[in-house]
Amino acid sequence: MVGVLLAMHQMCIERWDRVPGMKKPRGTTHAAVSLAACQSSCVNVAACTGVDWNPSAATGTKCTQHTAASGTAAVDANVDQYTLMRPTATCPSRKQTRLSLGSSFSRYVHDMIIYDNDCAD
Repeated sequence: MVGVLLAMHQMCIERWDRVPGMKKPRGTTHAAVSLAACQSSCVNVAACTGVDWNPSAATGTKCTQHTAASGTAAVDANVDQYTLMRPTATCPSRKQTRLSLGSSFSRYVHDMIIYDNDCAD
C-alpha cells in the first residue's frame, strides 16, 4: 500500500479545495445537475478557477463557475465553494485515466483523476 501512495504522490493529480459556507460574488451559472458535473464542466474551461455549489438552489442554477476575476469570497450558509487545484506547469495535462481502487482503501479514495505523465522534480 505504501508503494501505491508514493506512486500517487509522484503523479500529477487535480484536486478540489472545499470551503463550506462561502461563495464568490460573480461568475457564470452552469446548468449542471450534480456537483461532479459542475466540477467537470469547470475542468474543461481553461480559465475556470473554481465553482460554487448550492444544492438548495433552483434546478439549472446550482452551479456557478468562477475565473480569477470573480472577486473575493463572502459568507453564504447555503453554498460550498470549491477551488480547482490544477497540476502545476511542470505537470501538464495529458490523457486522463480514472483510477478506482478496490479493498478498504477505496473507502477513502473513491476515484481520482491521474495523468499519464509523472511530475518533474
